Amino acid sequence: MHKIISTTLSAQKVLIILISLFAFGLFLVLNAQSASAATFSVSPNSGTYAVGSTFDVSVVLDTQGQSVNAVQMQLSYPPDKLQLVSPQVGNSIIQIYTTPPRYDNVKGTVDIVGGIPNGITVNAGLVAKFTFRVRSLGTASLRFTGESQALLNDGFGSNALRGTSGATLRFELPPSQGPLVVSDSHPN
Repeated sequence: MHKIISTTLSAQKVLIILISLFAFGLFLVLNAQSASAATFSVSPNSGTYAVGSTFDVSVVLDTQGQSVNAVQMQLSYPPDKLQLVSPQVGNSIIQIYTTPPRYDNVKGTVDIVGGIPNGITVNAGLVAKFTFRVRSLGTASLRFTGESQALLNDGFGSNALRGTSGATLRFELPPSQGPLVVSDSHPN
């Protein structure tokens, strides 16, 4: 009789341990899904521009209801098609930069790393604005690399970046201006 009671207690302990492990695993899965919420996107995500012209694009962050307190963003572009004239971070949600924004027109990358004290929850928070000059005909993609992150204000620095959305751009010759007519007797 004592052996039967001992076996029953051991089976109960195993069952309790299995239920506890299942509940803990379920907690981890649900917590990981809720932590992955943020997205980076380029705006506008498409457009047609003339060779030689300049245009602006913005990188925005959507935290999707989560509080984010740090971002690391790397955007790549084809350097044979585009030249980054300047990154503009004056109205950015980032308040502290670990390094100044860096760009490389040979590699075709721009990097921004910074923090937001106390975190921020935004639908379309401006990370940076970039002015590009079109260098040649064709199409180009602006895309985020795997180096990009949006870290939660959760005390653990959990990466909340769920996805990114780049841009596809077309470059054409500028429209013909027609002949230039000049007259000394009729300047207008």
